[in-house]
Amino acid sequence: NRQTKKLDGPYAIGGAYRGIKAVMKMVGLREIRKKKGYTQLKVAMDLSISREALSYYENGKRSPDLQMLLLLSQYFDVSVDYLITGKNFTPKYGLHQ
Repeated sequence: NRQTKKLDGPYAIGGAYRGIKAVMKMVGLREIRKKKGYTQLKVAMDLSISREALSYYENGKRSPDLQMLLLLSQYFDVSVDYLITGKNFTPKYGLHQ
């Protein structure tokens, strides 16, 4: 009998998981698509995916695999961090040289 657990702490993405699988809402994906004036259908056709898949990524019903995440990042010319959070990556600690 497998139990479903909730994520807690800084990695809480919202939703239940089995093992380490979790689905996240990609806030920046929708934001950058709309900022560029692209429809879901245009992006989906350009990337050879279904419009429904893109909608699922934007709404957190499905998570893209790493290859798709990198493709989306290149397509929109933004970081993977931006696609997920809607914010650019800022290190917590300064880099030492």
